[in-house]
Amino acid sequence: MSSGVLHAGAPARQYALLDLGDLQLLVPQPEIRALEPTLDVEPALDPGGSVAGWIPFQGERWPVYCLSGQLEPLGTIPDSRRVCVLVRAGEYRLGLACDSVAPVVDSEVQGAPLPACMEIGRRAIDRLALYRGRVIPIIGAAMLAGYLERRYGLAAVTPEPGPEQTRLPGHTFTRRVVRAEGPEPGDGFALGSV
Repeated sequence: MSSGVLHAGAPARQYALLDLGDLQLLVPQPEIRALEPTLDVEPALDPGGSVAGWIPFQGERWPVYCLSGQLEPLGTIPDSRRVCVLVRAGEYRLGLACDSVAPVVDSEVQGAPLPACMEIGRRAIDRLALYRGRVIPIIGAAMLAGYLERRYGLAAVTPEPGPEQTRLPGHTFTRRVVRAEGPEPGDGFALGSV
């Protein structure tokens, strides 16, 4: 998939509505880099950790988070989460597994600052919005990444394996040609840990 569904910077579509099951979030569209199917997410080696998996994007592997309604990380991605929203703000790059994503016309959103009682502590929500009769949190990529980093330790983006490498959970296979004593060379693989 490409980010063509939600046009970054489009004047009539300034937010994307992310459905996380029992929680909905509004994210500024310019921070969205792409929408990818969660089928492309490589599961995390440690399913009990904060990262649910990794997704290759633009020559890198981005960490993918799957959050509950309380913004707590789920160790695995449920079948209902079909879309991975890739967001970037400055140095922060991450994926967020969602049930669905929809563009939102800016004129339908009435923003409001957070009430003082919600300003306390390590917050993840930037401000609130009234959208179609519901109060929905607005969260920017930098705010979300900062929250995840402070609370759970944000995973770093890693380089994607080159064309000569194949990645499986826990291992990297490097392709090499083994020269045989005959007319036809054979292929072989070298196994190394990630």
